[in-house]
Amino acid sequence: MYSTESLPDKMSERMAYPKRAGTIGPVSGKPETGGDAASLEKLNVPENHRRLAAAVEQAAESFILLDKYRTVRYVNPAFERLMGCTREETINREPDFFKRDGHHEAFHQTIWDTVGEGRVWTGRLTHRMRNATPCEVEMTISPVQDEVGTIQNYVIILRDVSHEAKLEKQLRQVQKMEAIGALAGGIAHDFNNILAPILGYAELALRKISKDDPFRNNFELIFNSARRATELVKQILTFSRQTEQERRTVQAVPIVKEVLKLLRASLPSTIEIRRKITPEAASSKILADPTQIHQIVMNLCANAGYAMRKKGGVLDVSMAVVNLDAGFISQYPSLKPGPHVRLSISDTGIGMDEKTRQRIFEPYFTTKPQGDGTGMGLAVVYGIVKNHGGAISVYSEPGTGSIFHVFFPAIKAKAPPNVNLPPTIPTGTERILFVDDEQSMVRMGQEMLNQLGYTVSVRYSSIDALEAFRAKPDQFDLIITDQTMPNMTGTDLAGEILKIRSDIPIILCTGFSELIDEKEAKSMGFGGFLMKPILMADMANVIREVLPQKS
Repeated sequence: MYSTESLPDKMSERMAYPKRAGTIGPVSGKPETGGDAASLEKLNVPENHRRLAAAVEQAAESFILLDKYRTVRYVNPAFERLMGCTREETINREPDFFKRDGHHEAFHQTIWDTVGEGRVWTGRLTHRMRNATPCEVEMTISPVQDEVGTIQNYVIILRDVSHEAKLEKQLRQVQKMEAIGALAGGIAHDFNNILAPILGYAELALRKISKDDPFRNNFELIFNSARRATELVKQILTFSRQTEQERRTVQAVPIVKEVLKLLRASLPSTIEIRRKITPEAASSKILADPTQIHQIVMNLCANAGYAMRKKGGVLDVSMAVVNLDAGFISQYPSLKPGPHVRLSISDTGIGMDEKTRQRIFEPYFTTKPQGDGTGMGLAVVYGIVKNHGGAISVYSEPGTGSIFHVFFPAIKAKAPPNVNLPPTIPTGTERILFVDDEQSMVRMGQEMLNQLGYTVSVRYSSIDALEAFRAKPDQFDLIITDQTMPNMTGTDLAGEILKIRSDIPIILCTGFSELIDEKEAKSMGFGGFLMKPILMADMANVIREVLPQKS
């Protein structure tokens, strides 16, 4: 093992500080290029030692040499760049960067106890440089022993891993969102099974009791509350979807209303939500991915709520159709002249200064404290808006709040006629096999189908349903099956049934599935698809779409 005392005497004198003979460290701040190598060569220093000195000086990693008293004897240029300090400020002193890493003194003592026993310590620390900028570093401390095993020096190597730490943080965030998505799917499935009998039996009761019944208002409240809960589940599932949806012609107004319903439950009561939508905006359509429009509104409104979290205020959401001229679009190259749907979201919060406004759409830029935000929300919003051929602008001043304007090209479409006809529910007399592993779902489905006039046989498992169908395949005109069941899923059950009788129509029901949706179900041969909770009218209409028309 090498120590400073093992180097040639003349080399030690050349690189030593006057006050501490026998230690390594240049006399001046930074050596001139080639100067040290030439000087060492004149001093007859072995070539391997010269190469070692040059390698340490030019290394990308920070190199620090301490003596046995833990006093700094040498630092290389990389250390100066990393820590923002000079050699003169560091040499002949204790390493003060330990005092700026935010760790407890007991943690430092553990490190020194480890290396004091002759072992190497390696770990990751968050240091603060002289300008208070945090820097994630990987540190290795190695004891340097002489021939008899006495520690003469300590070598510290620091490597800046801030970029790697940021990537790891992003990966953890992605994994966390995936986990949240999977959790949302599981919650949605179970919650839909809970909501289904509440919604279903409330609907059945409303169809039985008269309008003058004193309990009708109670059932209407139950029914409407369950419908709202169903909408909340759909909104949660919007965030759990990991795949891009195709853009289609949509009305943005219903999406905005859904987001505001969801936000009302999460925002404090000190924040008032105001909504203003012009008739032109209500009837206008845009070409968009509904999930991404949902994400835009949610991000902007959530940021507005965060800006007013301490003192409260007003969250104002408005939509209008504006005709953009050449003068306006000259500021936004992505826009084209013509009618656009403008979404405006404003708050009365703390506002932003010019410096912050210039950076808000940058990835990972955030003014929130650590743990409150990732800095990706507005960057994602900006990307979505640009991909939709739109533009986003912001105006804000400290203390006056902020307002965001989002522009989407409008698609000309006629307003739908304002009709309010009472729903008619088709009925039938066919024989149906209804399959679900939830007893409450089976009882409710049976009662709904009976009221619609059908003859119903029920089974609580896919295995029992297959055996019943195999025994008398001509006894049924239609199969309605749940997707998520033990032993055999609804798709597997359908496959086995179709092997027995290929012409039997089958309707698939599900509360949530990442593997199958209506489009996928139709491509697999299912005649119809129903999402739980199931309303009687929806079930009745799908049944009549699947079954041949009665003569």
